[in-house]
Amino acid sequence: MEKQTIQAIPTTDSMETPDAYRLFAERCMVEGKVAEVDRLCEEGLRFFPESDELRLYYGHCLTRLHQFKAAEEVLSQLEDNRASKAGRTTSPGLFTYRKNTAQGELYQRAGQIEEARRHFSNALEYRDDWMPAHIGLIEVEIINRQSLQAAKHLGMLIDILGSDPALMLMAANLALISFNFEEADNFAAKLQGKLIGDDRFEHLLFQIDFFKGDHDSLYHVPYLLTGETVETEAARVWLIHFKEETYRKDASRIPEDAWREEYQALDLAWKQIHISDSNKPA
Repeated sequence: MEKQTIQAIPTTDSMETPDAYRLFAERCMVEGKVAEVDRLCEEGLRFFPESDELRLYYGHCLTRLHQFKAAEEVLSQLEDNRASKAGRTTSPGLFTYRKNTAQGELYQRAGQIEEARRHFSNALEYRDDWMPAHIGLIEVEIINRQSLQAAKHLGMLIDILGSDPALMLMAANLALISFNFEEADNFAAKLQGKLIGDDRFEHLLFQIDFFKGDHDSLYHVPYLLTGETVETEAARVWLIHFKEETYRKDASRIPEDAWREEYQALDLAWKQIHISDSNKPA
């Protein structure tokens, strides 16, 4: 598969709006500058305390970084602000399906699966075509080892919504879970150029190529080497251990208790494939 190059993200010369803070924070997230994401969001909210868009994004970032208590506190502020802003014009879904989805992602990553399901379902009550909530429910089914139910839900969405990149990414991951690398590769090929720099997509490419036998696959997706999410750190550390190289803890990166589960999932998948290959007739 042809590898992608991460394109530069536009910058802005102004920090005079909450959108400018969010843009810079998004850039720093892509570049793995976690401390800077924290600083920018906190500073932005200090100057623009009315910006619930920035607040929602901040909660999302904290969730991705497994800072669950802080994320819960930030997202709960949206509920507090909802009453005070009743009747005022806000972005669609800010206090309803978008907030519910962010809370669903928070509880899912924190391991509170039924609570996550409840929030995703609540989001769909406000907007039944809201893609992120559907994706969240599919991931809940996968976590509960209900792959057939997840595939059924996904197939229904693809029939209705077509080849949306988020759905293709989910389909590729489902194929990967079933060790169907050819199908996963086909779905990933459809995403070329559409998810450049997305750590979930690069993590998918890494796994597909690695399990197909390319043990240098991580180096084809450079963001995973510097990215600062659970997926990127698990892949980075796992490959270091796989190559029997020296792993050095770094206090500035995500702590081990955050990425350990994802690391173990990678390790288990590799062992299952290795055992399966060794049992094949010569």
